[in-house]
Amino acid sequence: MILETAFGLMGVLAVTAGYVVLRRRRENRVTPELLEIPEHVIVLMRGKEHLRKIAKLSTEIAQSNVKILVTNIGLVAQKIYNNLEKDPRDLSVLRNFVDYHAPEFVKLIEEYIRVASTPESLARDKALADCENVMREMTKTFEAFYQKCFENDAEG
Repeated sequence: MILETAFGLMGVLAVTAGYVVLRRRRENRVTPELLEIPEHVIVLMRGKEHLRKIAKLSTEIAQSNVKILVTNIGLVAQKIYNNLEKDPRDLSVLRNFVDYHAPEFVKLIEEYIRVASTPESLARDKALADCENVMREMTKTFEAFYQKCFENDAEG
């Protein structure tokens, strides 16, 4: 009886712990310590999700020059994540990229697609041109982060 009760309590604790992990995962608050997964692996998982979104969204863009721009930025992001996978020490350099720049780029693509689907007007054309200019600037930013990886390697 005592053994059955102990196993029952362990089962309840396991279910409760699983619930906490799932709840925090849904709230985007899963920490590496909670799962005992290295932080760079969690960052890579988030990065791969960004890349999937970028690839999916690029298929929804009609203008070939913008599609090429988005694809090129996605390729630079892929290189950054590949570098992080090879050298987890670059996480400190890339934290801002992963937490801010990559998600903002996804939002920018979504906004571009939303605006492009509206009826033609001068305001629409200006908004699309502004988005394209920001994408060009983001290309430079992504490339700068990629360069920082190599500077970090040279220093370390």
